[in-house]
Amino acid sequence: MNDPLIPEWMKKKKTEKTEQTEQGSASAKEEVRQRPIVTFASLIIEKDSQKFWRELQEKLRISVQFLPELGLTGSTSSFGSGVRVSVSFPGILPIRTYTDLFWAKEAGGIRCSGRNIGAYILQFRVTPDNRVAVLSSRGGNDLMNPEEACEHVMKVMIDLIGSQE
Repeated sequence: MNDPLIPEWMKKKKTEKTEQTEQGSASAKEEVRQRPIVTFASLIIEKDSQKFWRELQEKLRISVQFLPELGLTGSTSSFGSGVRVSVSFPGILPIRTYTDLFWAKEAGGIRCSGRNIGAYILQFRVTPDNRVAVLSSRGGNDLMNPEEACEHVMKVMIDLIGSQE
């Protein structure tokens, strides 16, 4: 067909249709871009993060048992999908603090909050050797295994108590 012979309203319609198709393609591309990307790392985290969480809880229980070595007392208690770790400095006016930890799949990590500690997240990451580790939103650039994450959680509480003695 010869373009000059096409009626104006048809040219307009054709242009509108082309624009709609381009906009549709652009919005489809945007939708694809906004979809979560499933990566090898996310699959490892999904597979192994619960194991990490169980190991962390066990390390916290063991650490609490040895708090008397530092002149402190403590306890762990499970509730719902979380665990509370309490640490105290005994005395006439005892100093106490605690941290509640929850494995939060939607947050991609372990949510932590406590008395006079504030809230932070131990965000799941994958190490170069394909193991699950965490990175604390409290700072630091080191990936932590369950043992190191336990030390991090406990030190936050112990340092707080030490600053109040």
